[in-house]
Amino acid sequence: MGKASEIWKEIKPKIGEMLAVVNDVETRAEKAQEEAYQRGLSDAWEAAKKIASDNAGRNYSIFGQHFTVEILNTHSASECIEKIKQYEQRQEEQIQVGDEIEAIAGKAVVIYVDYVDEHKVRYVYSNGVYAFERIDNVTKTGRHFPEIAAVLQKMKES
Repeated sequence: MGKASEIWKEIKPKIGEMLAVVNDVETRAEKAQEEAYQRGLSDAWEAAKKIASDNAGRNYSIFGQHFTVEILNTHSASECIEKIKQYEQRQEEQIQVGDEIEAIAGKAVVIYVDYVDEHKVRYVYSNGVYAFERIDNVTKTGRHFPEIAAVLQKMKES
């Protein structure tokens, strides 16, 4: 029993250290799992709120369906989240009012976009010259002037 007692005295502190490390790893893993679960709930809830709000028929553009209950019954939470992300990314990539574009005669600012019928964009150059062009024939520069969109929106409301 002498040799076994000696070995036990040597490894007992190491076993205690190992158990403490294992407990710490388990605690951190449980915390990470709970945080991921809460993020998933939050993402699903945000997607549900966006679907329920359906601003200007957006649901049809995203899902090809109008009714919230129809969307929720035919798509999983993951599918809804992914479709909404893809839609929002497309929206950011599209030319919008207030975007600076490279047009025929140089840089201009977009004042109207028609994606539905004619797929044209109307814009104004810095010298005040107004023009329009097919959306495919202009490119975004990456600059955006939100105040232009705000002014035009206020004019619509008056």
